[in-house]
Amino acid sequence: MDEIRCRKDTPPLIINFDKGEFEINCNNPLFEALNRVHVNEYPVIIWITERADYDVFLDEYAGYL
Repeated sequence: MDEIRCRKDTPPLIINFDKGEFEINCNNPLFEALNRVHVNEYPVIIWITERADYDVFLDEYAGYL
């Protein structure tokens, strides 16, 4: 949490999008720390494996990209 407060370089969260659901694949301690210091925006990498999931993701969230 100290690194986040000091704005040190921290890795992005890796999020999997599968069957319309988001799941954190790694960095769960980082996610917890971000919540504890009330960070509302943070870089993420969204991992999508299947083309159908990609199409759903674009339909639902393309406006946020």
